[in-house]
Amino acid sequence: MGTKWSQLIGDTSVFAVELSFSQDPDEGVAATVEESASWGSFQIWVQGMNLCAHHTDGEELNSVHWYLLPLIEWFADNWDALFHEERLPNRNAASIASVSLENSKEAPPGIALEDWEENWYQWWHRHNLESARFGGVFPSIILRRWRDKTELSWGLLEGSAKTTGLRFNEQSGAARLPSLAVTKSLYAVLTEAVNYLSSLCPQSERLRVLKHSLLAIRSPSEARLAWLLGFGRTTDELRSSCERLRSAVLDMRSEVRESVLGQLVGQELVTPPFAAALMFGSVSPHLEMSDRVCLLRALAEAFQPGHDALINQLAHEVPVDTIEPWKQGYELATELLERLGLGAKDSGAVDVEMILGEQGVTVEQIELRDPSIRAVAIGGAEYKPTVLVNARCHVNQYPSGRRFTLAHEFCHLIYDAAYARDVAIASGDWAPNDIEVRANALAAMLLMPPALLQRAIAQVQGERWSVPMVSKIAHLLETSFTSTSQHLYNLGYFGETQRDALLNQAYDARGNA
Repeated sequence: MGTKWSQLIGDTSVFAVELSFSQDPDEGVAATVEESASWGSFQIWVQGMNLCAHHTDGEELNSVHWYLLPLIEWFADNWDALFHEERLPNRNAASIASVSLENSKEAPPGIALEDWEENWYQWWHRHNLESARFGGVFPSIILRRWRDKTELSWGLLEGSAKTTGLRFNEQSGAARLPSLAVTKSLYAVLTEAVNYLSSLCPQSERLRVLKHSLLAIRSPSEARLAWLLGFGRTTDELRSSCERLRSAVLDMRSEVRESVLGQLVGQELVTPPFAAALMFGSVSPHLEMSDRVCLLRALAEAFQPGHDALINQLAHEVPVDTIEPWKQGYELATELLERLGLGAKDSGAVDVEMILGEQGVTVEQIELRDPSIRAVAIGGAEYKPTVLVNARCHVNQYPSGRRFTLAHEFCHLIYDAAYARDVAIASGDWAPNDIEVRANALAAMLLMPPALLQRAIAQVQGERWSVPMVSKIAHLLETSFTSTSQHLYNLGYFGETQRDALLNQAYDARGNA
């Protein structure tokens, strides 16, 4: 079958899409006229990998072949969700969307199965390219917003390929790419493809509607702001929630309101994140309206363009290592300790609140109804660096827990700026897992640098690596027993078995106290 039309748009070393049309081998028997005209193949390239290359019946093919019209329609119909919805369905079960979906497919005991499955499958349908296969065999590629980037992840989920014997070369993986690099290439190839199909079927109402849908993507969309905020399962719910938030802060100055809650922009394929979107993407989808308004007002109070805080000289975005974020956290902490002049500190606990104050960071306490939110970090070019500590989170009710929280948020302020500008992250159950693991590791190393830890170990007496010994070390460093035990394990002082035994013994002792 000869190729009648083909376009490859983008940079295969970053992101590119190729669509090709050729003669329908079934000559339209099993398809509409438009679908038959769209028989062809596609390739999707991510960082030099062709995610469509596969083996079948002993043959290696570089492209997936099938009717492509439903795929093009799927991209057009789900564009806003694909590139603006970050939060995963039901629970935050992993750093990468494909892994999280795999880990959260089954509802936990006591959860309404029907609601869980419906929410899971709706999200899967909006974000998994495989849902557009229309009877063919497509790779399981998931696209979603991730902070200011587009995350693509693939593999793991059981799909159509599993039952056919077809095997895609790239079994599993993920990449986080600049959103415009993805959307510009994708939009261009989709538009060219629809124009070609329309030339073959000029009277097609279906193609006319599709062409209109693609044109609409370039128009300002209130729905995108709603998807970015992410409170709701349907477009109507999202818009209603967005309107309620806007109504709750009508008393704000317009420039503050636009910075906090975003504004419509014209002729853009993807809307840049704004402060509330960055923050609300890391909170529970069921966060009460009173907490949403409280956080919005805190953002507004931190709005201070042109501020001159010392921490700005330290801050620089570092992409998180999705494979070993805790090791990266340790490496960044070691670098930070040297820059702060604390690398050789060997006496006294690290005064993290003083460090934050010296860097111009404001620390305030708020009281949210949601106790799972530990704290919120706000900073960047337009916002004075601020850490909001949630008084209702139980770990903040202990001095060691509060100190760890401040060190954790310090990491966010320095290394997690979005689109090289702002950072707004609510640390808790829904924050990006890899970002949280990295921040926890940095906090541990910042509060327990090697020289200080070694001095504390030398000071304590008793049975080696017993609960009393580790408790004394934690007391000297003003850290929690759990974080101290984990840190000692990470640094190789003892193995996993010893760590687990310590934590279990400490838990049992507290239970019997």
